[in-house]
Amino acid sequence: MLGDIRQMVIVGSVKISSSNPKSTSIMSTSQNVNARTVAPVVNPESVPVDSDPEEDLKEIQREAAAEQARIKEVRRAKIAVAHECIEKKRREQKAEEAWKAEEAWKVEEEEEWKRKEEEARKAEEDKVV
Repeated sequence: MLGDIRQMVIVGSVKISSSNPKSTSIMSTSQNVNARTVAPVVNPESVPVDSDPEEDLKEIQREAAAEQARIKEVRRAKIAVAHECIEKKRREQKAEEAWKAEEAWKVEEEEEWKRKEEEARKAEEDKVV
């Protein structure tokens, strides 16, 4: 089968192949192609023929404006999230500072209570002696 070269006739988008290399159809609108090479068939509707450059430019400008608006919206959302994160950290820091201040106040109160209790105990001892 290695020596078997097949030829293919492409008519529009229809492929007709023949295993006999000498029997090729000759058609005015067809093309003979070696079976190992496949040429892409382009859809003629996808190729712009008479495009209007001004309309194309307007379309490109609309697409660019829409993309810029999307980018701005994403940037605004990211900034809003960053502000929320900063505010949350600030509140947490304030809460931690308040907790530390309260703990320090409790320690001072306890020390003051112990000092007064010690003074009262010494005063009692002095009365007894």
